[in-house]
Amino acid sequence: MQIIDSGTLAFAAHHALKDQVKYPLTYQLPLMILKIFNESNDCLVVFWDGEDLWKRELWRDYRNRPEIWEEASLFHFNTAFKVLNALGVVQFRTRGVEVDEQVAALVHALDGSEPLLIRSDDKDFMQLLSDTTWMHGRVRGIVR
Repeated sequence: MQIIDSGTLAFAAHHALKDQVKYPLTYQLPLMILKIFNESNDCLVVFWDGEDLWKRELWRDYRNRPEIWEEASLFHFNTAFKVLNALGVVQFRTRGVEVDEQVAALVHALDGSEPLLIRSDDKDFMQLLSDTTWMHGRVRGIVR
């Protein structure tokens, strides 16, 4: 199973094409996810950070940067989310919960039952690695 940190892909898509196409997320994200699928022909699940993160409420300076729906606009984010949904991409977004927390819950539930590949450059996921769980990032490549 491929577990995708959408923030990694969404920021790359938005910043690469924000001045070139009208809807960079809607245009680029499906292509990026299709490329991942074609490389592996494996099932995919995409995770998004939720709004109103509980950690930000406790610590105002936590991750003091805009989220993708703030930077690309909520309209562009929602449009991309709807397009991926219409294409049958399984997506999770839980209010108040970060991708890290959602992925950790899934990995702990499935670890050892099948190979899991986390697609992200977020080094926090390294603590989830095992004999059956590894990660692939655009910066580091495969990490086991």
